[in-house]
Amino acid sequence: VQWFDIGTDDLLQMRIEADEHDRYSVECGDLLICEGGYPGRGAIWDRDESIYFQKALHRVRFHRKELNKWLLYFLYLCDCNDNLRSHFTGAGIQHFTGKALKNFKIPVPPVKDALKHIQNFDALKKSVNELEVVYHRKLEAVDELKKSILQKAFSGELTKDFTEAA
Repeated sequence: VQWFDIGTDDLLQMRIEADEHDRYSVECGDLLICEGGYPGRGAIWDRDESIYFQKALHRVRFHRKELNKWLLYFLYLCDCNDNLRSHFTGAGIQHFTGKALKNFKIPVPPVKDALKHIQNFDALKKSVNELEVVYHRKLEAVDELKKSILQKAFSGELTKDFTEAA
């Protein structure tokens, strides 16, 4: 689980007992939050296929699934301003335990307002992602330009012949 993304390239299989299906199932719209590793980091499962998660993650499922995104954005904000860290346990390896998550205070406006804010956050996130793509393309172009200039400099193409000027 990364911020806003769940990678499934290297998933392993595990046995889930019949009495564990409800406890460990993940449905489309569910929020998964890391307990350890990078505690508090989260993403929403946005696929129609059901999967199961292991105990190193927390699953959050609001009655209104749209509110899962509200919590995700709030967690991200708390991580960015370093307020999330105060909810972790452990001196060396930090954890965002189930107990800490249960006690985590989440400001929730009326649903209508929350949904409007979520739309605005989604639009802003999309714009940031687009800017990031442009930024990386520009970095690649600058790197190519630098390589080209260095190649010309070392091959002598950039030196001025001062004997002709005299």
